[in-house]
Amino acid sequence: MTDRRWKLKSQWLEPSDAIPEMELSDFVRLCKEHLAILSEPGDPPYWVRFIGSPYNPFVDGCASIRVMAHHKGTRVSPLVIKAVLEKFEITDERFREAYNLFFSQVPRAASTEQPSTKPN
Repeated sequence: MTDRRWKLKSQWLEPSDAIPEMELSDFVRLCKEHLAILSEPGDPPYWVRFIGSPYNPFVDGCASIRVMAHHKGTRVSPLVIKAVLEKFEITDERFREAYNLFFSQVPRAASTEQPSTKPN
């Protein structure tokens, strides 16, 4: 696999694409909506704890991992993403599927065109 130091041209991950750096907010939503992994903010603010079922880090058998975001707490690196996936035993293939599904559902920026006011 090639390691990219630049953004992908599209939001779609092919099987041969390396896992990219992501916005922390996108990664948190992707984990919650598609991988059943919740999160809570940490202290200091650049830290985030990801928690799996039964969603209580103090219960035996509950997987959790504390990771640090960078770029003033707004981004997560591919290494951090891989650590989270490994902790929760999620394959790269499953992550790519969730990633592609997530970004196919994210609302795009509203069009700058004004709606038509012509009567039918």
